[in-house]
Amino acid sequence: MAEFTYGGAAIQRPQSDTLDDQPGADWDVFIYERENPSGPHAEIWFHGAACRMWFRLLRDTATHQCLEGAA
Repeated sequence: MAEFTYGGAAIQRPQSDTLDDQPGADWDVFIYERENPSGPHAEIWFHGAACRMWFRLLRDTATHQCLEGAA
């Protein structure tokens, strides 16, 4: 088991409870239109080896340096 597991970008899910697959719809944008930033980026990580908690991390995607984290 890995100590830390990447959970994805820390982005807000759409508030709509209906699925609409039309281009530009909330869920369409959430699923398919992701940014690929070079530099600081908010992410979600899981610490599976100890506390088993999910946490947010601000990480520089160009240098892999952890800039800020919060449980």
